[in-house]
Amino acid sequence: MGLYEDLLRARRRGFTLIELLVVISIIMILASVLFPTFARARGTARQTVCISNLRQCGIALQMYQDDWDERLPAQDLSKLSGFFGATPPRTVTGPEEAVWIGQLYHYMKTSEILRCKVADESAVDTFNGLPLGLGLNVQLTYRSEPGGG
Repeated sequence: MGLYEDLLRARRRGFTLIELLVVISIIMILASVLFPTFARARGTARQTVCISNLRQCGIALQMYQDDWDERLPAQDLSKLSGFFGATPPRTVTGPEEAVWIGQLYHYMKTSEILRCKVADESAVDTFNGLPLGLGLNVQLTYRSEPGGG
């Protein structure tokens, strides 16, 4: 074997620095084009999850109304601490049956459908440590007591 054959064999073992830099630059260009697309797709997926969660809450509310003579879940806000006089985001504590969440929970089976991943977790109310991305108009349920109140 001669010197020329040794050089060819050494050349076939790896890439040159220029070739590696060209490949890395092509990958970086492709990544810069694709990353915004991936971010938009992730945002759209999160919105779809929120819409699905809202649908599940609506189904739970319909099932509750079917069981309670077409009434909305009653709320006894006087049993809650941290609700009145506080500005959002509020940290509310109290018995679960005092608010609509506790009454609908048996129809939902998971607290995850009350969370919207698009919402900023630091800007939403919490109830007994559970972040809530959804709510119910208090004026609708204030006088809606189960059993005919």
